[in-house]
Amino acid sequence: MAGGVVEITVVGTLPPTLLLGARARGVRGARRLTVMDGSVDDEAALLGLLEQTFALGLELVALRRAPAAPRQRGALAVTLVVAGGVGDVALSMLDQLHGTRRTPCTALEVRQEDAADLARWLPGRGFPVLATAAPRPPVAGDAPDRAHDESDEPVDPSRGHGARAHVRSRREEGDVEDTTEELGPIDYIVVEFPQNKLDGTAFPLLVDLVEKGIIRVLDLVFVEKDEQGEVRALELHEAEQGGADLSYFEGASSGLLGDDDVAEAAAALTNGSAAGILVFENRWAAPFASALRRGGGQLVASGRIPVQAVLAALDALDAA
Repeated sequence: MAGGVVEITVVGTLPPTLLLGARARGVRGARRLTVMDGSVDDEAALLGLLEQTFALGLELVALRRAPAAPRQRGALAVTLVVAGGVGDVALSMLDQLHGTRRTPCTALEVRQEDAADLARWLPGRGFPVLATAAPRPPVAGDAPDRAHDESDEPVDPSRGHGARAHVRSRREEGDVEDTTEELGPIDYIVVEFPQNKLDGTAFPLLVDLVEKGIIRVLDLVFVEKDEQGEVRALELHEAEQGGADLSYFEGASSGLLGDDDVAEAAAALTNGSAAGILVFENRWAAPFASALRRGGGQLVASGRIPVQAVLAALDALDAA
């Protein structure tokens, strides 16, 4: 059906730059998923797994079962799909699921006419397609919060690269938090400090920006670089040794900031220093950016003027 919406699920978490490229290829929304493949002992254990999932506050997207391998006679092979990420602690609490293979994924909503091109483009950038859901009919205006046709059945993806499950998210109407149409501009900063001298003076101001809805913190990571140039990630409690109270940012991880991004940022640090890497969304600009996109506009250039350059220009005006 021309003009419908297809959901393509890929292995991995798309970085912001690639997500913007995907949007230019027809992607209307994006959502993080975690696919967990394993087995349960029997039907009772399957019900127990569901209870554990809900008790942990995980949003269930899909649960599929299939005959287990012969060596697991009596067991049930299960694929559990939940929204967002699942950490090691939460995974350990899903103890009804055995031999679990956890796969972070991204589900992308794309116009049907653009789906084939996107499915070819993503694997070439290191994100193999895991599943494709059948197209849903569009509604007036092709709005990002369109209703979902619950009768749609998933269709088989290409069986080439590790396809294991048919993943489709069921987002409620009005849930726009994970929709690229409603995203504000996303920025990152890397702030270097002398090692173990992280000053917490600025963090209350950062909290204030978040609570006023001006920005949203997507990722906050701390690293240190020793005198020999070796880099390691800092746990939050280690970063707090400099006197900063970082408890407000506990769990701030969207998955957008990957290991390669951290390594690239750390390369700019001097030996014997530490740094905070912050990825944030400019929430204040989201309605404006969304209106521009709906009107067909797109950003062709942007930049920042250093404060020192502004001050120098003002000094020059005063001297004139």
